[in-house]
Order: sequence, then structure tokens, then C-alpha cells
Amino acid sequence: MENTDLLKRLVEADGPPGFEEEVRLIMIEELKDYMDSIEVDVLGNLIMKKEGANDDHKLMIDAHTDEIALMVRYIDEEGFVYFDKHGWVDDRVLLSQWVKIHGEGVKVRGVIGVKAAHFTTEKEAQKTIDHSEMWIDVGASSREEVLEKGIEVGAPITFDRSFCDLGNGYVCAKAIDDRVGCFALIEAMKELANDQFDFSIYAVGSSQEEIGARGAKTAAYAINPQAAFMLDTTHATDATLTRRKGAPTELGKGPAIRFMDRLRTGFTGILTPKVMRELLVSTAKEHNIPYQIDVSAFTWTNAATIHLARAGISTGSLLIPRRYGHSPSEVTNLNDLQNAIRLLTAAVRKIDDRFFKALKSTIQ
Repeated sequence: MENTDLLKRLVEADGPPGFEEEVRLIMIEELKDYMDSIEVDVLGNLIMKKEGANDDHKLMIDAHTDEIALMVRYIDEEGFVYFDKHGWVDDRVLLSQWVKIHGEGVKVRGVIGVKAAHFTTEKEAQKTIDHSEMWIDVGASSREEVLEKGIEVGAPITFDRSFCDLGNGYVCAKAIDDRVGCFALIEAMKELANDQFDFSIYAVGSSQEEIGARGAKTAAYAINPQAAFMLDTTHATDATLTRRKGAPTELGKGPAIRFMDRLRTGFTGILTPKVMRELLVSTAKEHNIPYQIDVSAFTWTNAATIHLARAGISTGSLLIPRRYGHSPSEVTNLNDLQNAIRLLTAAVRKIDDRFFKALKSTIQ
């Protein structure tokens, strides 16, 4: 795949929920010469427009710019930093991780402390340590020294990991979720730049997905499109014990078209409309693009809030599989990413007036 340097810059940029500026700036730099207008709204959503002949018809393409993170909760007198989770982070992946604490104009490196095995009882060794019992060591001996480093309560924290090429098209990094979606959005808009459409395209780098799909909701309300594509990642269960019967999603077998998702603890999720399912599936078949069908009863994405904005928005989800989700070491396959871009651009080019009419049935 070409332009892996851009993907490297995206995943190594830091974008905790509500602090996504580094990612926005990369996207703006990459697309400023390809879009007709660019703005950032009050929630930090990056909204870029490619004008079409008929602005009454609008298509929104969304990828979230934030990543799972932590936030400083308390600094004790000995200089240890305690934190809370800022996004859906599994306590099991936290111990001994290198992190960056984002102070005012500085990034302070630290490590999440762990009790040495020599001092751990057999009972302690058998349980997962709660994040409230962990701390970050920044090499300070007092609270005053921590404050002098520029760290205060409320400072966001990201994992300190770099891009790693594993070979054979596999790459590993933090924030694969959802910087691969940001990458796909950038590359797709570049490819579509010289195309003329009868509808306007709004490319959105949305904020705060990891804490409740917040930015996409307000962006969709402001844009008020008739249809939307949502670019994100999905669980690859090919290397885990969580493989589901029916339709497991695997790396290297193409992007996933999601038909349904929901969060088991509530009613958040989406049932993808038939018109969006058919558009994506038929396009993949016509262009011989490998794809997978995704049904998930244990997660949700920005599609959950986009499709409920205003009077409702017909929303389709195009997802890049990744292993080890919501960890500092997510793994994806570049062929799946490239095929996601192919499928997205081909689907956009297939949209015409008949598509927009099909979104809303009229009863005579």
C-alpha cells in the first residue's frame, strides 16, 4: 500500500477524546487543496465540504479522530499520578504501559506502576487489578515536582507507542482505531477530488467517539445529510478465543460491511438500512472487492448516533478489521485498508438521483 508514512503520522499523533487537534491538523494539511471548505465546530469536529451540483442532496462520510485514553485524577504528595479511564479501556492492558501525560504545551513520559511479582500474593496474582489501584511514575519525588513538569489534574494521557511494520501487510500501533478510518477518508477524498457529483460530500473527522459518539451526532445534525458512510474498525476474532459461530471477521479477507450492532448494556446501536447494505454489497461484487459481513452484539460506533440525527439519516458502516481492540497494540492488515478505500470510492461513484429517491418511500 502506498503512503504508509501518512498512516504512521496518524497513529503516532495523539488525540484523546476532546483533544484531537494533532489529528485534525494532519487531515487539514492533507486535504486543504482538495476540499471547497473546511471548518472546525465547537465540539472539535473537522467538517470538510466538496460541493456538488445539487446541495439539496448531501452525503456525509465520517471517521472519528479520537483514541482511547486516560486522564489525571489525583497527584499524591510523593509525586505519583493517579488516573481515571477516558474511553473504554480494559484494566488488563494497563500495567507497565509507557504513557504520555499531556500538560500545557508539554508531553511528560511516564510508566504505569505495577507491584513486582516477588511481593504479590497468590490471591492477588489471580485477579485483575482495578485501574483505581494503579498509578503513573513520572520520575518525581513530590507533588510539587509533578506540577513543575506541567502536569495538572484533568490532563489527558495517551499510550506511548510507535508504528510498527510486522511484515506481509500487517502493522501494529496504538490508535489503529480509528486512524485507519481517517486514512481511508483522506485517500478517498483525494481520489474523488476531480469527480463531479450531483450531491455535496461532507468529509467529517469527528470528535469524542470513544466516550459516546458525541461529535458525530452534532456534526450530522448540522450537516443534515440524507445518507452517510461511517468508517471505523471492527473486531477480528481470528486470533482469539472469542471467535463467534456464523460470521467471524478476519484480517486479510477484506473490509466488513456491518448489518447490525448494539451495546448489550443498553439499546445503543444500529440496524443498517437495506438500501445502504445493498449499495455496499452490490458495489463490492461488481468491482470484485473482497468483503465480509459483520454482525456484532457487543459494540457500537458513530453510526449509532449519526442515523438518529434530526429526522433520521440512512447510514452504512464500512469497517477495517483489527486485532486486540482498545489496547496499545492493535494490529491490522493494509490490504483490508486499501480495499476499504476501493469500496468506499466505488460506492460513492455509484450514487445517483435514484439512490436518494430510494432512501424515502412515498405512499400514493
